[in-house]
Amino acid sequence: MTHDHFDHDAVHRISGLPTIARHPLQLEMGDLRLTGYGDWHVPGHSSAGLANVIFVLESGGVRVCHLGDNRWPPPTEFVAAIGAVDLLIVPVDDSCHLLGYDEVDAFIELFKPRVVIPVHYFIPQITAPESTLEPPDGWLTRHEQVRHVEGAVQLGADKLPETTEIWLMTPELD
Repeated sequence: MTHDHFDHDAVHRISGLPTIARHPLQLEMGDLRLTGYGDWHVPGHSSAGLANVIFVLESGGVRVCHLGDNRWPPPTEFVAAIGAVDLLIVPVDDSCHLLGYDEVDAFIELFKPRVVIPVHYFIPQITAPESTLEPPDGWLTRHEQVRHVEGAVQLGADKLPETTEIWLMTPELD
């Protein structure tokens, strides 16, 4: 969980005895390594001073970085510690609710991922209309390598593209 916001924190819905990562940490379980870097939420509205954790997950030779709602720019020491990532999960929508297009693109340039997965945007039948979020369509038009992905994706170092692609995940709705 990157931060304590209603749209990021639904741990009450998880059954059993899960390990919940919500603070900067280092956790290793077999091939899986999770590292959390503490920083701050994008400022504005009700989030001023709210902590955010950037998570880096490593497994099977793939490094995934989930920014949560992190501010731009991130601290230099985190950028150096994180290094290049294979997959970057970044919030982007056409209302620029959290980050502007240039800031999203700067995160991509900073971490040089092979895959970018946009999140935190309006998805019909999933996102509450009162969220004020919009789709990421305007931002997507700025990029040539956009792939629409339906269903689950199996990730492996050998299955990643050679150059950066944006993967727009399409949810399976019943």
